Amino acid sequence: MCGRYSRGQKDLFYVEPLMTDANDPRFNGHPEIFRPSWNVSPGTRQPIIGPDGPRLETWGFRPAWAVARKIPMMINARLDKATSSTWKAMFRSGRVLVPADGWYEWLSVAGRKG
Repeated sequence: MCGRYSRGQKDLFYVEPLMTDANDPRFNGHPEIFRPSWNVSPGTRQPIIGPDGPRLETWGFRPAWAVARKIPMMINARLDKATSSTWKAMFRSGRVLVPADGWYEWLSVAGRKG
């Protein structure tokens, strides 16, 4: 399985509702990072919206201990694992908005993606 998401809108569509002032420096000069994509894959640099405004970050989470153990990047936080040490710090201080219109996963169907 491989989770993907889509972001079909462009320009400042995702941040305009957050703007209190059209000249807010946190949002000025960033519309180019919100290019539409209908197949956003893990490991790619994608826009997020944090307290300081939009920026590009790599999609996925890989703590230092996972790198040392050669564990692949994590993209899903299941509710029953949300309180584990892996995700605990992220829920406290790592929250951001991810501009997206949809989410889907490729599933194996008779040995092929379907």
